[in-house]
Amino acid sequence: MIFNADEKNVRVHGRTLFINGIRYIDYSCAGTAFMFTGKEVKVRLTSDFKPDPNCGEIFMPFCAVLVNGVMTKRFEVRESEAVYELYSSDKEETVEIELIKMSEAAFGKVGIVEFITDSDIPPVPTAEKERKIEFVGDSITCGYGIEGVVEKDTFNTAQENPFTAYAASTARAFGADFNLISWSGIGVYSSWVDENAEKPLDNWLSPVLYPCTDAAYCNDNNIIPFDPWDFSRFVPKVIVINLGTNDQSFTKGIDERIEKFRSLYKDYIKLIREKNPDAEIICSLGAMLDGLCDAVEKTVREYSDETGDKHIHYLKFTMHTEADGIAADYHPSQNTHNRMVRELSAKITEVTGWNTIN
Repeated sequence: MIFNADEKNVRVHGRTLFINGIRYIDYSCAGTAFMFTGKEVKVRLTSDFKPDPNCGEIFMPFCAVLVNGVMTKRFEVRESEAVYELYSSDKEETVEIELIKMSEAAFGKVGIVEFITDSDIPPVPTAEKERKIEFVGDSITCGYGIEGVVEKDTFNTAQENPFTAYAASTARAFGADFNLISWSGIGVYSSWVDENAEKPLDNWLSPVLYPCTDAAYCNDNNIIPFDPWDFSRFVPKVIVINLGTNDQSFTKGIDERIEKFRSLYKDYIKLIREKNPDAEIICSLGAMLDGLCDAVEKTVREYSDETGDKHIHYLKFTMHTEADGIAADYHPSQNTHNRMVRELSAKITEVTGWNTIN
């Protein structure tokens, strides 16, 4: 049978747009999941990918398939439309099929046109999990370069792995559903700039993305205003903010710039709290660069004192080291991400009382 990614057929996770029967799964780890009985599942995907004249195919979109929670395949999505095999078995079985985006929203858009199976038995959306965590971040949350090696590999999407990065791994440790609103190079005051920049790069910042379902898709397809995210669709108990690494490229220890960062960071906390009145908010920083850690900690403390909000917290991740291994473009390695999982899990247990399940 053939069916599309309507929510009567599949469970949707992550912020996705459903337009003209196509489900766009652009954010890292966004996708769909369903229970299937049969021997074969395929998917027809559409993509806007075009090789870059300067750097070729290094930003090609990638997806992955999980069968019963285990990743069985990761594949590139290079064609404007094509069919990809997700699952095949010699005998009829009932399995959970999950399709997720591995490359991030900054590097190509992917839409689910339809699923194709050999079975006449309708799919069943998988059940939601009781626990829910949201992550707001940058390249570290996207798993940028996690499978590469510094000064050997230049970043490419084939080496980007959000599934094993700290955010998704922490969510799995708690048995939680999760959303990632993350974008490489992004900041609160300034996205990443070179060392000679005299002005912040502020045309595309995390506070622009947060209120929207998929700001990148809307921006590129001239959908104005951007489609607003319905915050009742996903109500997290925990929100983890991991931002400030890219802002540091502009603040550079300059007091005036740091104060501007703190002001905008506080405004962002207010926005996130307004949309999520009951969440425990953990403001984290530090695994890659720690120059704004004191600023974030001070801002969190000030916000809590000014508002009486006792459900906002600070976490400084341990800085990565050469002993941990350094990934592509000086990003955290898998070893560092694993340590971040331990540190963040301990903090989540502290503020929620949750225990990990593995």
